[in-house]
Amino acid sequence: MRAIFTAASRLARTGSTLNPYQGASLGDDEIAVAAILEGMGRSLKTGTPIYSFAEAAQDQYLSLLIEEAVASGKTVQAVKQPWAK
Repeated sequence: MRAIFTAASRLARTGSTLNPYQGASLGDDEIAVAAILEGMGRSLKTGTPIYSFAEAAQDQYLSLLIEEAVASGKTVQAVKQPWAK
């Protein structure tokens, strides 16, 4: 997932992403999918997850806060959760 966020961050700063898969003409979505597949392969070999439970829990928590803010029209504030490092 870090590769996706890195590419997204680069896109936000520069207006374009660099294709780490030289020789392949890929769009941003295809680069993201390739990065996930590459990470999955690495995860199978090393046992290191590419997207930890803590990261997933944090993403879900933030998603719920966004939904709450939209529904209520009020500002919501995130607080540190038990899974946060």
